[in-house]
Amino acid sequence: MIGMLRGRVEHLNDTTILLITGGIGFEVSVGRHFTQSGDDITLFTHLIHREDAMMLFGFATKERKDMFLLLLSAQGIGPKIAMEIIGTFTPAELVEILFAQDVKRLTSVPGMGMKKAEKLIFELKDRIQKMELSPGAGTATGGTAGDAVKALIVLGFSPSEAMAAVGKAPSGLQTEALIKHALQLLAKK
Repeated sequence: MIGMLRGRVEHLNDTTILLITGGIGFEVSVGRHFTQSGDDITLFTHLIHREDAMMLFGFATKERKDMFLLLLSAQGIGPKIAMEIIGTFTPAELVEILFAQDVKRLTSVPGMGMKKAEKLIFELKDRIQKMELSPGAGTATGGTAGDAVKALIVLGFSPSEAMAAVGKAPSGLQTEALIKHALQLLAKK
């Protein structure tokens, strides 16, 4: 298994890059939005081995990789649509969409119809609660943020309100301080 690659981007096209590391060129699917040729990068990777091909998928953060794997676990979601979803939403936005059961927003992803979006939300909404939730870059760490979101939900706030409030907190806060900060934000509404 290839879990991470660090190297120089030799070439890129719409959805893949050629990453040179240790004299070996790896073709990695990275989605639509990426970097420039010549940049040194680190990617968290996932290898899918099929009968007719081996495909390597790369992600800038571990959270994006984890979300990709979660999406693949849903029936009817393959790597292509999972990469489209990851390219459209941050992990925090996707968690919020799943908690809020926002079918309309999910159907904005190319290739995602109404029925597929409803099925995806139904399959993943319970599983997402068991994961460590991370509101994204610049905020508290995943476990701390996840604990804060869960505590706010227990206090009666909706999952989307809890995620939004925790996502606005400054980075580095411990769970108690994060909950306090989020409660102050929610009280202003």
